[in-house]
Amino acid sequence: MRKNLCVGILRETRDEEQRVPLTPADVNWLIRRGISVEVESSHTRIFKDQMYRKSGARIVDRFSKASFLLGIKTPRTEDLYANK
Repeated sequence: MRKNLCVGILRETRDEEQRVPLTPADVNWLIRRGISVEVESSHTRIFKDQMYRKSGARIVDRFSKASFLLGIKTPRTEDLYANK
């Protein structure tokens, strides 16, 4: 089942929010165990897109494979349906 598992990291909708649910090191840990990771591109996150890319994540504008999504703040419903 792990081979099909993909974690999605949401882009936060508040510009002042810099926290992340997973660090690039966490992402690398998951990937080494066969779990893929998609990260929505963000310019406000404390860790830059390039750091997640180097850890093995796919940087995306829209999720295509994520089995579930992680974020800090509650996402807006319209943002979730836009990625469906």
